[in-house]
Amino acid sequence: PDLAGRVTLGVSEYNVVESIGGHKTRRPEKCGPSTYRLKLNRELYEGVRFAFVNVEKFDRPFTITGIRAVTQVMPVNYTGAFACDNPLLERIWYVAAWDVRANLREDCIGAILMDRGDRISWTGDAYPSQAASLVAFSNYDTVLKNLRFTECHRNNIESYELYWIESLIDYYMYSGDAEGVKSLLSAAIGRLDHAYAIFDAPKHLRFVGWDERTGIAFDHPDCTQNKFTYQLLAIGAWKHFAEVLDRIGEGARAATYRRYATEKTKQLLADPGYLGRLGMHASADAINAGLLPDLEKLYHRDLADRVQRLSYSPFNQCFLIQAMAAAGHYDDAFASIFDLWGEQINYGGTCFFEVFRPDWIPIIGINGPVPFTQSGHTSLAHPWGAGVLQWLSEEMLGIKPLEPGFAKFVVRPHFNGRATRVSGRTMTPHGAVE
Repeated sequence: PDLAGRVTLGVSEYNVVESIGGHKTRRPEKCGPSTYRLKLNRELYEGVRFAFVNVEKFDRPFTITGIRAVTQVMPVNYTGAFACDNPLLERIWYVAAWDVRANLREDCIGAILMDRGDRISWTGDAYPSQAASLVAFSNYDTVLKNLRFTECHRNNIESYELYWIESLIDYYMYSGDAEGVKSLLSAAIGRLDHAYAIFDAPKHLRFVGWDERTGIAFDHPDCTQNKFTYQLLAIGAWKHFAEVLDRIGEGARAATYRRYATEKTKQLLADPGYLGRLGMHASADAINAGLLPDLEKLYHRDLADRVQRLSYSPFNQCFLIQAMAAAGHYDDAFASIFDLWGEQINYGGTCFFEVFRPDWIPIIGINGPVPFTQSGHTSLAHPWGAGVLQWLSEEMLGIKPLEPGFAKFVVRPHFNGRATRVSGRTMTPHGAVE
């Protein structure tokens, strides 16, 4: 109330003021007789773990009578649960759930809490975000709405269009909503047919991942490994969606996509040196697509290497741990979960990040500023890293749907010495599986 001089307020996701452009620190606006508020955007909405009061100049003493943060949180119920006697795994599940919840927007499941100009629902980012949301919140209506949102707001990233297909399959398996799938059928068919049209020479891929092995984000998106990845994602999407089409009475279309998958699989494997040219990420995509009956033949040596198997983003790591589980290498999966997601928590993270390497921590310290991506700021609340939640519920707790809406399901836990007990709950349209 007695401010004299000049004060700025700042927010940050780490323990120093963010310096790029200075757009997270501003002079506050006076709101009422004795309140000053930091306004960084029209929504008054920003990702923050640390806040700063910077006294730049004053000519007489003044008094700060109160500091507060005003939060916006979308109401949502935690219908899922996870508990085990390994506290770090339990925290990983709940941090992933919070990561999604913090990014729930008025009109979509957002991709980035921190405002840096791309606070939208990215089509591919939404795949692991929605997977986690289905398990933690069973908010089927929100996920369907976001599938419609991302169907209309495309990002022109080819691999993301196929992740949209996989996310639609996830929605169907968890909700059992055949009518919702049918309402998006034309969009799905368009994506699947487009993949066939460009399969032999995919280009303008734009983005696959931040890792050097996936083209360093937007720098080299059309590298050979990314073309392999796109082709294998396409084969997987055709095979997986064919099962959906059979279930909703579209048998003729299902046969078409199975034929596409068979044709293109034979085409790739006709080259005797093909498998040897697959890098780690493409190899994982081959496993997830079921390219060969013997998945062990597709298991890349780097997946067994503690350093090499860590991708530069938790987003891409989601697909790697899926492949590890599919091939039966649960030890590798658990180890990479501890190294990537567990170390984000040990760093001090309260959500999961856009990119991360555990070997940063000895250099930057706990809660220190992380290296920037090309975007100028690396988001530390990026729900594309939340897919580990679904993995823990489906693979460690073991609850997984076998038919849409959990009409049939399996419970097959995997511990691999990482815990001695696990319990939890996944909500279904028929009630909770506990």
